[in-house]
Amino acid sequence: MRSKNGTRCDRPTLLTCSAPPAAIELAPEPVDWIQAAEGDPDAPKRFSMVAYTGGPMRVSAYMSPIVVDLAGLKAAADEIPNLLNHDLGQIVGHSQVEISAQRVKLAGVISGGGPAAQEVLVASRRGFPWKASIGARPEKVEYVEQGASAKANGRTFQGPVQIIRAATLFEVSFVAVGADARTNVNVAAAGAASTKERNMDPKFSEWLKANGYDTPETLSEQQLVPLRAAFDAAQRPPAGTAEASPKPDVHAIAAEALAEFRKGQAAETDRVARIRKACAGRHPEIEAKAIADGASAEAAELEVLRAERPKGPAIHGSAPAPDQKVLEAGILLAVMADEGRLVKAYGDQVLEQAHKFRRIRFKELMRICCAIDGHQVPQFDASSAELVKAAFSTVSLPGILSNVGHKVMLEAYTAVPALVDLLCKRLSASDFKTHTGYRLSGDFTMREVAPDGELEHATVDEATYTYAVKTYGRYFGLTRQMEVNDDLGAFAEIPRMIGRGAVLMKERLFWTLVHANTGNFFHSNNSNLITKVLGSVGLGLAAKALEEQTDDQGDPILVSGRYLVVPPALHETADELYQSTNLNTGGAATAEKVPNRNRYAGRYEPQASPYLGNTSFHASASDIAWYLWGDPADVAAFGAAYLNGVAEPVVEEVELSGQYLGRAWRGYLDFGVCQADCRGAVKSTGATA
Repeated sequence: MRSKNGTRCDRPTLLTCSAPPAAIELAPEPVDWIQAAEGDPDAPKRFSMVAYTGGPMRVSAYMSPIVVDLAGLKAAADEIPNLLNHDLGQIVGHSQVEISAQRVKLAGVISGGGPAAQEVLVASRRGFPWKASIGARPEKVEYVEQGASAKANGRTFQGPVQIIRAATLFEVSFVAVGADARTNVNVAAAGAASTKERNMDPKFSEWLKANGYDTPETLSEQQLVPLRAAFDAAQRPPAGTAEASPKPDVHAIAAEALAEFRKGQAAETDRVARIRKACAGRHPEIEAKAIADGASAEAAELEVLRAERPKGPAIHGSAPAPDQKVLEAGILLAVMADEGRLVKAYGDQVLEQAHKFRRIRFKELMRICCAIDGHQVPQFDASSAELVKAAFSTVSLPGILSNVGHKVMLEAYTAVPALVDLLCKRLSASDFKTHTGYRLSGDFTMREVAPDGELEHATVDEATYTYAVKTYGRYFGLTRQMEVNDDLGAFAEIPRMIGRGAVLMKERLFWTLVHANTGNFFHSNNSNLITKVLGSVGLGLAAKALEEQTDDQGDPILVSGRYLVVPPALHETADELYQSTNLNTGGAATAEKVPNRNRYAGRYEPQASPYLGNTSFHASASDIAWYLWGDPADVAAFGAAYLNGVAEPVVEEVELSGQYLGRAWRGYLDFGVCQADCRGAVKSTGATA
């Protein structure tokens, strides 16, 4: 998706098995302070730090600067680990995270017991300026092209830059070298809360005066850093010596610390000079940005080479690059018949952009997905294997193919004229165990309330039925042959067939149960079996049998017919009974009354199923048997159960083992059918007239 200012972003998909982008280690920020619990020198030391301030960072794995949008950054837990140099084996401590609109702040404790924690503590006591660096896992990346801009963290960033719109913070590390050499960090000794408070320490002021220096208020920050380090060293007797041991040469320590500080300043001056030399006055924007971001001279040289590289003609002119939704819709326009459904799913604007991609080839799709996710796009002479490897390492491509497979399968699933969901009550199972349902039984008819206000108890009989669900599914794949042939159409046809297969599975299970007539479900003892051919007389007898059904107390349950279910051989007769208003019987030659109106017109909706008349499907199938079904929402003869009520197939990517070439997805459905209440339908064998 390209925004109005020219940015492109991707939308990550849940149904994918591709690996997430690698964790990034962003450029360091200063550690603010480290201190021990007051009055207890042996207690674990605490610290706080500003881990990130929302600006652009240079990360080795990315060609463009990185910005983390703090609005989309979340911590992986309430407390996260603190490491040394992002090494999982070097634990320093743990901390609580505070993420605001401007920065990431931490407050924690140095709880590690190994060398890493000791190194941080010892170096801090000696005045080492630790930095902080966050470890985050990107989940949504927006690429801002050259000449475009985008906003994040209350600022506007000029492209090229990659903005991580969503990420999870899982650790923050202590690091030695920061990206911004201009920052000067003071690490306090145990018992101090801040650099300012430490430098106002009366003992420090007295020490300065005793050694011939001025007061802290009149000294610069550059002067205070080495002097404070010398003061701290002077307060600690050398290890293994008595109190009377000679004190260290504070002037020598201060001189050494100041020399180190100047060495760092010299390195920074050299870095700036090399950057200016690389830019040679021709690229002031690159020069200013590299100096401000703390980039190396080599990184600046690379940006200069990119800026001076001859630019070829744009392939798509000024047209915006497609996003994941546009590409999905374009593929679906070519393989789905119902464009109205796509309009509802994606909207008119997306469909308008998608029309140009309705004939997209698979290789072109892979290249676009690489560009969307900010990956290096393979050259046009790259092999199919190289192209597939690069494209499937993105978030977009597996998501697009999964969504296309699901929607194509769902269209086929809903297009098949199945009767199982029309004639059955929908049931939900929370697991794969056997569940129990209750029939309409007992005495629940309301009674008059007695003068004292007491209500009579309803009675419940043990009239139950059982049901369970099982998993049915198939898998489909993007084979190597499809990849080489650049054929998305063949890929889309497979989930269509699996969608039809899911419906056929449900119908097969349902009609197998109807024909099986388990436990004499349809039987004269249940008053739901007659022997009349389909016609005015037979339909009247079936309606009478259904309407006379009673509960366990002998009271009518008020069920009536809704669906006339027939084999294909009786479809025409059923339609005539439903549509015709007049009825001719030939009774004029007798003394019988001859009706001239069809009282069943429009009453029982005809439904035909080939499973009823196909003897190769079941031995009890017949071209003359038919059924009158009640409304399953009232008294259900049969039930159709789904796991957690999910009545649509699920599509998931499958991880193939090494001996298979290509990519694969699976479609599956958790389903089961059962006999519920014999009073909900009447069967006629059609044996006599």
